[in-house]
Amino acid sequence: MACVAAFAAVYSIEYYTAGDHGGTFIFNVALDAGCGSFKSIEYFFFAVLGVFCGISGSFFNFVQNRLNTFRAKHMNRSHLVRIAELVAIAAATSAVAVFFPM
Repeated sequence: MACVAAFAAVYSIEYYTAGDHGGTFIFNVALDAGCGSFKSIEYFFFAVLGVFCGISGSFFNFVQNRLNTFRAKHMNRSHLVRIAELVAIAAATSAVAVFFPM
């Protein structure tokens, strides 16, 4: 929904400014003969990035699976434990948002 609203906003600005990009966009993409060509060394870095992201994604799935197994065994005992878990997660999220703002 937000994507549609953003697209509508940019499109309406473009319509009312008659295509003048004088402040709507701050970048320009040049489509010339060299566009899309990579050096051979760049493919190596793309591969390294792919391997790193694949391993980190696999590790995230492993940790998430272990965390869910732990929660299913130990956190489902009473409503008080569930509420304590909820408060702890909310407090940690709030602390990160306060001490490490974007």
